[in-house]
Amino acid sequence: MNMKLNSIAASMIAIASVGFTPAAVYAAETTKVENPAETRAESKDTLQEAANVLENMKKEPDAEKLLQDAKGVFLVPNYARAALGVGAAGGEGVLLTNQNGEWSGPMFYNMGAINAGLEIGIEAGQIAMVLRTDKAVEKFMDEHNFSLNADAGLTIVDFSARGQASWGKGDIVLWSDTEGAFVDAAVTVEDIFWDEEENMAFYGKDVQPSTVAEGKVKTREENPVIILLGTR
Repeated sequence: MNMKLNSIAASMIAIASVGFTPAAVYAAETTKVENPAETRAESKDTLQEAANVLENMKKEPDAEKLLQDAKGVFLVPNYARAALGVGAAGGEGVLLTNQNGEWSGPMFYNMGAINAGLEIGIEAGQIAMVLRTDKAVEKFMDEHNFSLNADAGLTIVDFSARGQASWGKGDIVLWSDTEGAFVDAAVTVEDIFWDEEENMAFYGKDVQPSTVAEGKVKTREENPVIILLGTR
């Protein structure tokens, strides 16, 4: 996983000087899975680490209540160091969506910077985003390179106790194991893009976000995140 993150970061740095988008370069590099078994193993590791994020989040007061009404969850096991207010490389994330009380299979994404308008930095850590509206879920379904911000018509609020009064106003509630990192900050998430290679390796064929979210694609792989989420 660390090797993959380093590769992604290197690609993003390289393309900055020539003006191409990360999604365009990444898509060009991953039209074929060169090492399916290795990539499948990486996806399973990412999924288990995503379950660890959810398990830690659920230790928080009222986390269960928040998840009961969730339209989806986006779990980032290892967000790389971010210079908040400046923006820096991110990490891998796993999305699951909920339709009529049934959770979907996992969908794998990569992400760029989290900006919070602060002049501080946070070390690598865990992040969970609880998607509370259909609009938030649709961003993950409709585009393969997108951002979660005001320009997209989305509001992100902090999970903290101070932020709970604002939960009902947010499309996305953001939790981090770095306490207080996003309190009173205008949070935006940049450059989220579909990980074609990892999704293809996990499901054994080319898949799209909508087909996974709608339950049209099945896998025999164990999904520890669903076990923690359960049904409602």
